[in-house]
Amino acid sequence: MNFGTPTYLYALAAISIPIVIHLWSKNTKTRVPFGSLRFLKETETKTTKHLFPSELLLLLIRIVLFSCLALLFAAPFIQKPASNKTVYLVDPNLEKEAFSKIKDQLNAEETYWLSPMKVAITDPIHVGNVDSWSSLKSFEDYDSLVVYSTQLLKQFQGNITPLASKVNWIQIPIQDKNETLFELSKKNQNTQINVLANSKSLLYEHKNVASGTNKLIKIHLKANQPYEELATLVEKAIAAINQSNPITFELVNVKESTQFSPDDWLIWLSSEPAPMRQKLIFLDAHSNLLEKKTENIYGLNPEISVDKMLQTNFPLQLETALTAPLNSELNEYDLRTIPKAYLGEGSGLQKSALADQPITEWALIAFLILLLVERLVSQIIIKK
Repeated sequence: MNFGTPTYLYALAAISIPIVIHLWSKNTKTRVPFGSLRFLKETETKTTKHLFPSELLLLLIRIVLFSCLALLFAAPFIQKPASNKTVYLVDPNLEKEAFSKIKDQLNAEETYWLSPMKVAITDPIHVGNVDSWSSLKSFEDYDSLVVYSTQLLKQFQGNITPLASKVNWIQIPIQDKNETLFELSKKNQNTQINVLANSKSLLYEHKNVASGTNKLIKIHLKANQPYEELATLVEKAIAAINQSNPITFELVNVKESTQFSPDDWLIWLSSEPAPMRQKLIFLDAHSNLLEKKTENIYGLNPEISVDKMLQTNFPLQLETALTAPLNSELNEYDLRTIPKAYLGEGSGLQKSALADQPITEWALIAFLILLLVERLVSQIIIKK
């Protein structure tokens, strides 16, 4: 047993208080005035013998009571040893030079290769693609996993399912320096971001550059009767988007000879079957105002009015849908975390029990019970 505030253990000296009071009361003689000796009777022996053990029991209860009070202030807790050890997993693709730097810090008995099979670090293993998630699932019996890998958390291969163990992922980049360049555009201003990554650091450089040509995305619009009014509302929404968005969306009427690029969108406002496109908005009476069906495929409810579009902020919903593929491209550069959308079903918060279990509540319960017993025993002795 350990104590959070062991200084209060000095209060255990208070157990001497009931002992002193008990000894003092035994030596104290009380004079009782009486008129005549003929009214006195001899005290029965059994009463004296019965009284002494009762007082001794009361003394013992009071000693334990003071002890519980002192322990209560000392905040006792029990330190539980970990049931399982921490295991260290090393990616087989880790460069020899990088692995040699951490090899001396690892215990060979607790270190394995990152693979679905439990292979000790001292045994040879094939170097190649690693099914990281399946490898971690095979070590779920441990409380904690420490992984040394060149991969990042978002580069897991295999199904992403919840893990029982706590995973500490240590990413060791490759020795060669990687540089990634991409641009973020605001109105009349571009921000150039350089991402520099090597074995020692991950650096982001931001640079303001002269505004260049805004990105142009074509929207092919197909509208037949009776959807001309709906097409007009969509055109006005796109015009409102172009006023604030650095990306320019250009409306093009659909023709038989129209050529589609992978970045182009198709808005199909017709009762005819919509052709299959990677980015499509089509009429769907069962959808909400603008409802996502699959990746970059949306259903548009034809029964909409100007008032409903204003109430639901239709231009903002349309802008979110049209720019979603661009946001996905930017997110691919940040590989250090897993978005919540990537988590499998059943994922949730897992709480781990602390190694130190406080028992202050039990000490308080014991103190209250002993206090009640002490009062009862004291009343019984007084009546006798």
